[in-house]
Amino acid sequence: MNSSSKIKDKQYRYKAFISYAHHDIKFAKYLKKSIENYKIPNKLRNKYASLPHTLKGSIYFSKEELNTSNILPREIKAALKFSENILVVCSHNSRKSRLVYSELNYFKQEHGHSNILAVVKDGKVPDILPLAIYENEQNKIEPFTVFSTKNENKREALLRVIAFILEVDVADLLESDKPIKNRAKNRIILLLGIFVILAIYVYKQYTPKLTNEELKIVNHEISLLENQLSSKDNSEDEIDSLSTALTQLQEFKKVKKDTIKYFNSSKSTFLKDGKLIYDKDGSTAALTFFDSYSEKLEKEIEARKNLIEAKIYIEKGNLEKANTFYEKAVNIHVNFDNIYSYALFLIKQNKITKAEMLLEELLEVKLPADNKADALNLLASLYSKSAMFDKAEKNYIEAISIREELVREDAVTYNSDLAWSYNNLAILYEKMQKYKDSEEMHLNALNIRKELSKNKTEEDIFNLSSSFYDLGRLHRINKKFEDSKMMFEKSLKIRRDLVEKNPKKYTPYLVNTLDELALLYTQNDAAQKAETIFNEALEIRRKLYLNNTLKYSMAYYDTLTNFYTFLKNTKQDLKADTLYKNSNKY
Repeated sequence: MNSSSKIKDKQYRYKAFISYAHHDIKFAKYLKKSIENYKIPNKLRNKYASLPHTLKGSIYFSKEELNTSNILPREIKAALKFSENILVVCSHNSRKSRLVYSELNYFKQEHGHSNILAVVKDGKVPDILPLAIYENEQNKIEPFTVFSTKNENKREALLRVIAFILEVDVADLLESDKPIKNRAKNRIILLLGIFVILAIYVYKQYTPKLTNEELKIVNHEISLLENQLSSKDNSEDEIDSLSTALTQLQEFKKVKKDTIKYFNSSKSTFLKDGKLIYDKDGSTAALTFFDSYSEKLEKEIEARKNLIEAKIYIEKGNLEKANTFYEKAVNIHVNFDNIYSYALFLIKQNKITKAEMLLEELLEVKLPADNKADALNLLASLYSKSAMFDKAEKNYIEAISIREELVREDAVTYNSDLAWSYNNLAILYEKMQKYKDSEEMHLNALNIRKELSKNKTEEDIFNLSSSFYDLGRLHRINKKFEDSKMMFEKSLKIRRDLVEKNPKKYTPYLVNTLDELALLYTQNDAAQKAETIFNEALEIRRKLYLNNTLKYSMAYYDTLTNFYTFLKNTKQDLKADTLYKNSNKY
């Protein structure tokens, strides 16, 4: 459509209104985002002086469904009235859509039969054009331009839509948009620079030293940037961006080698995706990918800064300030890491309801399978704390289903996570007094951990001791004395060995096993064994308590109370009284 046929007698709030059937919402979102993210070339501005500074916020997009009365909501009517153009997403879905029909008719009432652009998503013209396109006094098809993602270059099709909205000649826009020879390569390097900036910010406080091999990697990247800067084809914007990236890479030499690992792992995925797009659709499509990636990274960097600020304030003990920065991070960039970290923070502050809401919202977003399982597990644990056992069970089972599938693909990576999911569900079933189901889940976890313990890592060996401990507790509750004793003794043996290697870390777990074993003996008339173990447990508890009173006071007094009760029940009143008097010294 020529710009001369457009109406120019009123002020408009929006450059265009997107009308679509709700089955086409994904395409409509893509169209809105692509138009608003388009940076108008300076070369085009030189020819068309009245072009807007930006297209951000210039496209109206509604998520509302039309009610059964065919009456458009007031907000949609207002948007149509103050939109200069209407972009009608045409597909088999929109052909008979009441919403599209009503929006198009209302637009024509307000603006006449001009300023309409048919954006063809799929199907053949005119078969898929909405019926309202035809309805005018001559019963002819309204003027339209076809945007086809199948039959044309996608970038060029988008530019034709933008030319229509900006009222410029398509040929002028296509010419102005032509990428310079090295632009795609420049953008790759620029985006690598952004990764470096993120890495520097996160790791800047670490030891500033790189190995010779790592230094070669950085120097190579610097050399690439310097070569690009020397090119005569660079625009002013690209020179600025490349210079910034070069400066950051030079600073990067001062950062600890862990940053290199982060940088390389991020870079490899990014470059792989970019190369696939470049090979399949060419440099123009690759540039679009890099543009969108750049915007995403800017948000990620800003969100990461706020997460770091939150952690700094946690260390300072200012939890209110930390909460403020967590909220900023989540609002800037909604992703798994941000929301999951914030939820964990809220749980520690006992703000369970808010943490539940955050995780429930997170699970409405499409997540990688392992992240979804993590979120389901954490939310299930909150439901369990709130005694919402049915919800907790449902989430744990779904997480297990996901992790079982992941284990089939990569057992080495995901077996430990699956064991934890079985363990969590087992503990839930114990609370629900479903002891048979609980035992089954504990045994599932135990079998996995036995295999993992063959790796002989400290963590895997400790997790095996935990499975023995949990099964010991379950058997004690169910009065299976011999089974319980066997499990506790296996746990005890492992934990004594771990204490030899790392007493500070594992002593609290060792004494937990001693407590449980002592209680088991009290229930089975093994008084002498129970007393011996209580004495050992209490002595360890006392040392922990004296070292950190706030942390270990409750556990110390629990063991003390259990031992005192045991002595009273076994008619050893003098020992019980002496124990009580001695405890008052601490």
